[in-house]
Amino acid sequence: MRTPINKFKESLQAGDPLDGLWMSLTSPVAAEGLSLLGFDWLLFIK
Repeated sequence: MRTPINKFKESLQAGDPLDGLWMSLTSPVAAEGLSLLGFDWLLFIK
């Protein structure tokens, strides 16, 4: 069984720009909704 390719790590190593979002909303519904918008990364801060 092959290990899946991690496209996030490949983009980091290649120096490609990645889109992300810092969020401080406490709602799990908001977090789920933001995860569907296509960002490369999300940072959850409390």
